[in-house]
Amino acid sequence: MILKEATSRTDKIYQMCKKHQTLRRDFSPRHGAGVLLTLLLFLATVGVGPATLGAQQEQFNLNIHRRVSGLTSSGPPEVIDGHVLLTFDGETEARYVAAAFAHENFARLHSFNLVRNTVRNPEDPNDTATARVFALAYPIPEDAEQLEYRIIVDGLWRTDPTNPQTIRDRNGVTLSVFELPERPPASIETPRVGDGGRVEFIFAPEPGGGLRSIAGQLVDLPDVRGLSVYVAGDFNNWDPFMHRLRETEPGVYRLSIPVSPGRHHYYLVVEGRRILDPRNAERTRHADGFRVCSFTVR
Repeated sequence: MILKEATSRTDKIYQMCKKHQTLRRDFSPRHGAGVLLTLLLFLATVGVGPATLGAQQEQFNLNIHRRVSGLTSSGPPEVIDGHVLLTFDGETEARYVAAAFAHENFARLHSFNLVRNTVRNPEDPNDTATARVFALAYPIPEDAEQLEYRIIVDGLWRTDPTNPQTIRDRNGVTLSVFELPERPPASIETPRVGDGGRVEFIFAPEPGGGLRSIAGQLVDLPDVRGLSVYVAGDFNNWDPFMHRLRETEPGVYRLSIPVSPGRHHYYLVVEGRRILDPRNAERTRHADGFRVCSFTVR
């Protein structure tokens, strides 16, 4: 009976793949070699609700859970606690979404989880809707500088529609690429979100340490003392002169301000140059293409 049910499901999956034109020469980066693998993975996943954000995420992560529980739409990749969060629009007719990575030779499909979150009308709390977003939290491999990957939607391989950064591999296949931030030192946590939505920003660069501009370029600071440091973000309309960090001790700059609840993005303005916070690994891309740091106020 089990074999009969499995055969029936396989037939249905095959018909669905055929409907979406998956049995084509350009089906995968290996020109069709993944058809059988995709069918088998569909058999293992269709109709089964994943309990975590991707089969490879075995341990519960509170920060990732908080971020995903607040998703109302898909967005560009971002880094949270050693993971890259990938999302895909759940309002489409897609039933299955996965990602495959170049460093794994595209041999493994990492399934997204369909997340349903309630969205309330700010003018009428009784007026609610359900937002559907596919999400995957993928652990960042050690020593990786970037991730090259493709998205699989109901068996059809494609680039990530939320990520405009692409490259072509040696076979001419277009891959999505996400540049990973350097892992920050763990000695100082920043920004620190306290009670009442008060957020403390701390800038404590290492002398001669490699800082990155929002365009990804290296920024050198020969001396970390006596710097002009500001924070600009969506919470102050990206004003580069509104909130200045004060040097509380040589080479350490601090600022504490109230920030409204929600997900926020920012960068630092150091000596007039826009840079990423070196001690915050939570990063994503702004709608205009440059990179920014992120944090959440509950």
